Amino acid sequence: MQLQRLSCAAVISCLALVAGLVVLNRASSAQDDPGRGTYIDGHLHFSNQVAAPQKPRGPLFGGGRRQGNRTPGEFSESDFVKCADNMIALMDRYGVQKALVMPQPRLSGQPGFYDYKQILPAVRKYPGRLILGGGGGDLNSMIHATDPSRVTDDVRARFKQEALAVLKDGAKVFGEMAALHVSLNPHHVYEEAAPDHPLFLLLADIAAEHNIPIDIHMEAVVKDTPTPANLRKISTKNPEIIKANIPAFERLLQHNRKAKIVWQHIGWDNVGHMTIALLRRMATDHPNLYMGFKIEERPVQVGTREPMPNRMVDGDGKIKPEWVQFFKDFPDRLLVCTDQFVGIPGTTTRPPQSFDETWTAIKQLPSDVMLKVGRDNAATVYGLR
Repeated sequence: MQLQRLSCAAVISCLALVAGLVVLNRASSAQDDPGRGTYIDGHLHFSNQVAAPQKPRGPLFGGGRRQGNRTPGEFSESDFVKCADNMIALMDRYGVQKALVMPQPRLSGQPGFYDYKQILPAVRKYPGRLILGGGGGDLNSMIHATDPSRVTDDVRARFKQEALAVLKDGAKVFGEMAALHVSLNPHHVYEEAAPDHPLFLLLADIAAEHNIPIDIHMEAVVKDTPTPANLRKISTKNPEIIKANIPAFERLLQHNRKAKIVWQHIGWDNVGHMTIALLRRMATDHPNLYMGFKIEERPVQVGTREPMPNRMVDGDGKIKPEWVQFFKDFPDRLLVCTDQFVGIPGTTTRPPQSFDETWTAIKQLPSDVMLKVGRDNAATVYGLR
């Protein structure tokens, strides 16, 4: 009996010690990551790319080989809600309190096209956690389908009506819009429209009037450039020459300085022109320019074994010194926008991973900079305070 009592006492002592260590570890973790539970991801998507049936490769993102995209009718409202459930679980895992969710830039009629209206119920299931973005469907399609020389008063009126409807439904950002979207595989979209297209300029005026930012997807091209050979090889949709877009982008930024423009996917470069020197100049010259950055798991140029140009981290996931200095020099202009696609395990394909890579990497920054880029800047830019 006495031995049993001693054993029970020993067990209780061990449990108490373990509990104490757990508390200490949690306290230490909270101290090491002061922003945990308050972070904001400025740019996420739901994935409706359906996989061939097979065992899921991940608990949240989805898994399996590419099979195609369901149309909005095939990918139902309840499917998008399941994506939202998984997104919340992913956010909780990394201490992300809020995230902006929006359609990727697609053209009407393309496989996988959906507009913000299809994801409204999923976003509204989590008020205060998931924040709506709109425009990557219908507004983006209108821009790419309209020749700049044919933007009549009637076209402008219809575009403005659609943009105001997006705001009426509660969107906090016009996005994701595309100025240059290269094709990264035979099934992937290629989109190109001048950043100073009359409808982009109109959108900037609407955004400024309503204090709503624009999220824009645009590979940096400083001069007319032959398309990199790897992009031509992997997709015939990519043209032989990619036209310069930085001058037109600067005209968009200058058009209305009250319009906040978030240049998405900084640190992810498929053309090779997105240098630190370019980004520094753009940030210096354009006070209404913000930059949403992501770190994708892919360290090489697509279709090759060559390193991705101008990548933010080295092969060990460590932020390069020149990028750390860039963050320190422009701490109010950069924000976490992981561009993660979140789907349904066993239903959707496993998309490129960037959520873990990005949120893990920013812990390397000084704590004051980390809190700005991981929380405060998004709260300011997207009006979430």
